[in-house]
Amino acid sequence: MIVRQRSAPQFSSRLRLIALAALLCGCESNPSVAPPLESSRGPDLRVPLPIDEGAAASAEESSTGDSDSNPDPGTAGRASATRRAATNASFALLDESRAALEAGDRTAAIGHIERALRLSPREATLWVELGRLQLPDDPGAAQRFARKAIALSDQNTPAYVAAWLLLADAKEQEGDPAAATSIRDRFSRVNG
Repeated sequence: MIVRQRSAPQFSSRLRLIALAALLCGCESNPSVAPPLESSRGPDLRVPLPIDEGAAASAEESSTGDSDSNPDPGTAGRASATRRAATNASFALLDESRAALEAGDRTAAIGHIERALRLSPREATLWVELGRLQLPDDPGAAQRFARKAIALSDQNTPAYVAAWLLLADAKEQEGDPAAATSIRDRFSRVNG
């Protein structure tokens, strides 16, 4: 009697299919975000919005590095349009956040920024704004958000300077006035 064994290629392709299905089922796309806080105080160090859509799109392309990595011009155009739409939506949410904060609804302001960050997680301006909103009650979180913004922004841009000044405010609130003064001295020359 002859026993027929499965051939290696047939078994291997089934195994790959099962592994792929398991990988796809295990993905999670809901990042955790810090909970909103209740009070607001501190200096107003808002970062200005980009002047036009092209500036926001080119900043997003340069920060992701995707503009030259895809040789297919059709795909690159669609990816650029998607990034531009996400950036525009993020800055619209930033405007809504600022309006909510002016109306006294800090919880809604934080919610708008968190939504914007889900759309554009590499946008330093949004991390600075979230840090400012967290500063009064959680200077440690404000420091983390400031450091994230510093890592994402180019040197001597408004977002970079605002992130360092936010870090100074957080250091001062945590009881390190010497570090705060040092940072402010360094960036007051850059800021004006």
